[in-house]
Amino acid sequence: MSSGRSISKDFLSRASELEAFYGLFPTLENIPRQIEARKKRFVDRTGLVAELEKQHAGLKNADLSRQNIALLAQENTFTVTTGHQLCFVGGPLFTVYKILTVIKTAKILQKSYPQYNFVPVFWMASEDHDAAEINHFFLDYQQKWEYPHPIQGAVGRHKLNSFEVPTGEGLAELFAPYQTGNSLAEAFRKFIHTLFGPYGLVILDGDSPALKRALKPVFQAEFTRNISYQALTETNTQLENLGYPRQVHPREINVFYLGEGSRERIVKEDNGLFKVLNTSQTWSETELLAELEAHPERFSPNVALRPLYQEMVLPNLAYAGGWGELSYWLQLKGIFAAFGVPYPMLLPRFSATLFTPAQARAWQEMGFAQPDLELELHELQDKFLPQLFDPEKFDAQADQLRAEMHNFQKFIEGIDSTLGRSVAGEAAGLENFLERMQKKVKKSIRNQFPGPFQQITALKNEIQPERTAQQRVLSLASFAGKYPPSKLIENIFGRIEPFNFAHQWITLP
Repeated sequence: MSSGRSISKDFLSRASELEAFYGLFPTLENIPRQIEARKKRFVDRTGLVAELEKQHAGLKNADLSRQNIALLAQENTFTVTTGHQLCFVGGPLFTVYKILTVIKTAKILQKSYPQYNFVPVFWMASEDHDAAEINHFFLDYQQKWEYPHPIQGAVGRHKLNSFEVPTGEGLAELFAPYQTGNSLAEAFRKFIHTLFGPYGLVILDGDSPALKRALKPVFQAEFTRNISYQALTETNTQLENLGYPRQVHPREINVFYLGEGSRERIVKEDNGLFKVLNTSQTWSETELLAELEAHPERFSPNVALRPLYQEMVLPNLAYAGGWGELSYWLQLKGIFAAFGVPYPMLLPRFSATLFTPAQARAWQEMGFAQPDLELELHELQDKFLPQLFDPEKFDAQADQLRAEMHNFQKFIEGIDSTLGRSVAGEAAGLENFLERMQKKVKKSIRNQFPGPFQQITALKNEIQPERTAQQRVLSLASFAGKYPPSKLIENIFGRIEPFNFAHQWITLP
């Protein structure tokens, strides 16, 4: 078995081994085929529109979003979707990039296929219960702000307690939706809508009794037939045999039960009863199915079923996400097939690194191109060294020593061929000596001219420290002092090219 294969590289190169695990490759030309596949599955558009209208009630400046919601009642309207957890002030920048990806993609599709309507949708992962992943954000690579109160159960249901807004230019504006007494879902919706409502984004919270009714057949199958467990286990085996790591580990029952301040797994015990972990709640199968029928809103899909839920209630064509997300989506195609739900086109989200003008200017003056930022610090320093020391002179002297050693070996072999092996051994030692001296020379140059190397280190740490992607750490708050969020988003939006998956290097104005 091979190991360590890259899903991202194989996906983008359309490796034949991976094709069985996704639907259509994300190209503009494949959209009509995706539409035809999507048409074959019924979506309760009336119920969807009613729920979205309810969820958007009270939002200001929502005319474009409401127009898009109304379009969803029409059979020729389709969605492009992304989603994320309810991180404070949006969390890492990649959340912004995901949203802008679906907005720009919908715009491009509208221009290319005007006979249809395309609506960008953001799915709020409000039922997630991993508070440690959403209760903070970073102002810079070291400075972390954290919500000071515990969050239990489905994070979207948490009522915000009072807290002190961190000081800094522009931060009060970012925190404006996070009012005491609002649920985190309400606050996050207002936050996202304030920034992206002007682009017509529609925001959907799946923690909805009306929408959950569509999931009842899936939950019933989970409790009685373990369908998703079987499909996911089979797919995982196939992927692992090809050398790909698994992202999602299947459960026999992939459903949580939502209580007051809790979200716990449902398991089937040896005595045949179903139990909510960490509680005393149990049911027989008949009782559990009755509870599901009466209160579907109390049941919550886990990571293996949440994508299925999304695709069941939306007329969706594509899902935009980062490679971590798309990797686990690749494990789920068998689940979609088992329930007869069309599998969406997987769309790698926009990816970028941002430079302020001063950072970009300093970087360029030091002789670096922006993609050089991906290099390790010692590699950057080595790349700068030729500006202070000509490595060709060292190489020329080293080559001269090698030539002298070669000539000496020939001379010795002319006296006694058996002695040539001894000289060859010393020649190998010469290579080790030259390697050590090269390292010492580089260190000496850095010590003689510390200024530029300190500047390289400072710039690298400021923009993208070692092994730390900017978009996975920094947030809108990190740039708020110089760039109001709406302006920053506007600048990024103009750089997005759907279906072009290359990383972008952006110098801000």
